Amino acid sequence: MRKILIFLFFITAIFGEDIKFKTDENLLHGSLKNGLNYYIFKNQTPKNSAEIYMYVKAGSTNENDDEQGLAHFSEHMMFNGTKDFNKNELITKLESLGVKFGAELNGATSFDKTFYKIHIKNEGENIATALKVLRNMAFDGLFLQSDIDGEKGIIIEEERMRNGVGMRIFKQEIPYLFGKSIYSKRLPIGKMDIIKSATDEKLKNFYHKNYKPENISLICVGDFDEKVVKNLIKAEFSRDIKGAENLAPNRKIDFFNRFVLFNVYDNEIQNESVNIYFEDRFRGGIVDFESFKDNIKMQYIRRLIDLISERRNANNESFYKIGFDNSNLFNQKELNIFTKNVLNGDFKGATSDIFSIMNGVRKFGFSKQDFDGAKSEFLSQNESFYAAKNTQNNSFYLHKIAQFLDDKSVILSNEDSYKFTRIALNEITLEDVNEKFRQITGNGGILVELISQKKLNEKESDYAKFLLAKPYDTQNLQKLPSALIDDSNLSMQKPIGEKSENGINIFEFANGAKVVHKEISDKKDEIYISAFKKGGFSNFKNTKIARLAVMISNESGLGGFNNYETNIITANENFSLNKSLNDICVEYNSLSSKKDVSNALKAIFADIKNAKIDENATSRFRRVWIDENRKNMQNADFKFVKELNDFMWQNDPKKTYISENDVRNFTNRDLQKFLDENFKSAGFDFVIVGDISKNEVKKLAGKYIANLNGTQKRSEISDDGIRAISGRQNFKRKYLKENIAKTQIFLRNETKFSLKEAYILNALSEILNVKMRELVREENSLVYNISSGVKFKKLPYSEAVTVISFSSEPKNVDKIVQFLYSIFDELKTQKVNEKYLENFKKQKNVELAKNFQNPEFLQNMIKNSIISDEPFLNLEELEKLIQSINTDDIKRAAKVYLDTKNFLISTNTFEKTKF
Repeated sequence: MRKILIFLFFITAIFGEDIKFKTDENLLHGSLKNGLNYYIFKNQTPKNSAEIYMYVKAGSTNENDDEQGLAHFSEHMMFNGTKDFNKNELITKLESLGVKFGAELNGATSFDKTFYKIHIKNEGENIATALKVLRNMAFDGLFLQSDIDGEKGIIIEEERMRNGVGMRIFKQEIPYLFGKSIYSKRLPIGKMDIIKSATDEKLKNFYHKNYKPENISLICVGDFDEKVVKNLIKAEFSRDIKGAENLAPNRKIDFFNRFVLFNVYDNEIQNESVNIYFEDRFRGGIVDFESFKDNIKMQYIRRLIDLISERRNANNESFYKIGFDNSNLFNQKELNIFTKNVLNGDFKGATSDIFSIMNGVRKFGFSKQDFDGAKSEFLSQNESFYAAKNTQNNSFYLHKIAQFLDDKSVILSNEDSYKFTRIALNEITLEDVNEKFRQITGNGGILVELISQKKLNEKESDYAKFLLAKPYDTQNLQKLPSALIDDSNLSMQKPIGEKSENGINIFEFANGAKVVHKEISDKKDEIYISAFKKGGFSNFKNTKIARLAVMISNESGLGGFNNYETNIITANENFSLNKSLNDICVEYNSLSSKKDVSNALKAIFADIKNAKIDENATSRFRRVWIDENRKNMQNADFKFVKELNDFMWQNDPKKTYISENDVRNFTNRDLQKFLDENFKSAGFDFVIVGDISKNEVKKLAGKYIANLNGTQKRSEISDDGIRAISGRQNFKRKYLKENIAKTQIFLRNETKFSLKEAYILNALSEILNVKMRELVREENSLVYNISSGVKFKKLPYSEAVTVISFSSEPKNVDKIVQFLYSIFDELKTQKVNEKYLENFKKQKNVELAKNFQNPEFLQNMIKNSIISDEPFLNLEELEKLIQSINTDDIKRAAKVYLDTKNFLISTNTFEKTKF
């Protein structure tokens, strides 16, 4: 069972009423004399951390015809040298302060804006340095021709990387989404002939026309002194700069105002679907209580459509859900979008189904049962939001401020947002929502999009008939109970053992269950629960039955109720629950609000007592999976990864993908037997981490966990002996439609696991990333991105795996691999520059400091330490361990983990490539 845990209007815009809207008084906003705007907000989650965005009101639509791609090119050049930072110095300077390039230092260009972000620890002169970097980007780009020429290859590789099936479909959609507007002619990546001929003069001209103080806003959110940050901004950005006038483009997007049918197609599409767009005027930002309420009505519609779909799926009336969303096209117009995946090529059936639901809601309205359920969900989520109002992370506030810059939505305080949400939810009636639905589906043009693998020859008149599809009866419902289970007969059990150490509490009960708890209040009203027991895929003879059982069971509801019924019964309970399995364990995972921990544990209790396979869920799964699998096999990436997996594991049946025969031939008895043996049984241990006290956990565990079936015996993790192919291997396929090669390199080493060795390998990987970026990307312009990732596991057998990934022009693959060999040799034979290791330590310490304020991270860390029988180290112990790593460790590790004796190069390349 999955439930929506975040009320979506908090993400899009939570800006509420009083009923007099006012900006959050904690936001420090001002303008410099030169016109630059700044927004400063003090926030202490995470502690000692800051996020700074520079928002430039210029994107690809600000380009002239002969400048297409220069907005994006300018963004790239900001990392290639400025007045105070020469090429690469900007990145290395911030890396030395603990900032990780890509994740915490980056930029992006869209149609109408460009932004740069820096996430940094607030210590010493860090924020001053970050602002100095952004000021250099804003006013002092160098644009040396040699750097421009070097960057051209990187942008060409970025365009190559992005030109997959998604972009091919988007380009076909552009005339219908953007009409003949400027947006249809200004993809941010630009035109490659203009990129190839770009000069310093052309780039400087675009830069100076658009990177002007009046076009720039700074957003600073974090754990700092706002006045200090304000003074730093004034010191860095107060320069008076006059650029050439750049006339604002005409961004108007016209309306079709009629029924339109169009087909976009690509044989690599994995999900064929129907999208129905209802054109609507731009409603504007959320600036008063009425617009605030209007936004909530749209959230109601989204959830109520979802509930209708869940009910129909549960009853086998449909095999795919209908989704609803709303899209704002650059403040020019809005699209209200209904979407449904297509089964077995039946586009007319899917289209008719969407219009049937719409006509049913227009005629009968949404049901009161569903409306009351949605209202209960929203009220519960609003209370959880209020409980966590002082521990929202920096990105939450950054989003709110950026939303204001985009559409002028008022930036409200969390207190006002909570209050106005509560008032609005209690004011909005079912008829208000029904009327809103009729309004958004009754005006303007209607565009029906058919997304298919092959070109369709459908007549518009045939689809226009579905406007009159028979209305679906939205009111045919059954009365449901108020609770999943009756827990009145559960007696309270006391633990037979209890101890506390390093802030971790452990309770043991007579039934053999163990509960490990850690209280952490950095994130208010968030509690993560895991119930697990050792023994995963390596223990199972038939891993496919295991995977099928878990997938279908997750769609089968809880207790005696299907998914729809479960969601209605638990509507006012704010928690999620999902079961899963991996190589080493089976588990339940739940995220809960504080008030609903008891309900989350009750749901886990109900499923362990009665984990089930629903007949309707099985029937639906079979039909959908078989159809989707056939489509997936037309996708070059999916087909390649499947074949690579078979090659890597030498077609071992435990490791191969689920096949159509597997899906056709399993029985519900097989699946239920697996659940009975592995989920509907005793032996689970629990880890509970978050904003909940020791005594509360002890009490709840005594009722729900202590009353599960008991056993003192614990399962163990077995090693089935299956290993990936060894030796030097080369796996190549020619499946791609574009002139690109996608390469992954696997280095495997079975070596003894230790926590320190895992961090040494992590350090080696990060140093390798920097080396590859400098040599392959920056010096030779052969890739847009190249990265290394590592996994060091202890169970079911000890193995370290390093994976290097990149995409490139096919002819350059061998050259890049040779560069990698040279880096490997350097790391094996030469002592690494101390600065690389020190940068890693700084970055890792910053990362860990944030993670130790995150209850989900701590829950996983505690769970993994229990499963692998490794000690749980606190933050200080981990920092000490990381600090003990030296350059000799890196050199030794390179000899072990970059040894190419078990070295697999896999490449999926352009279909016309010659090997």
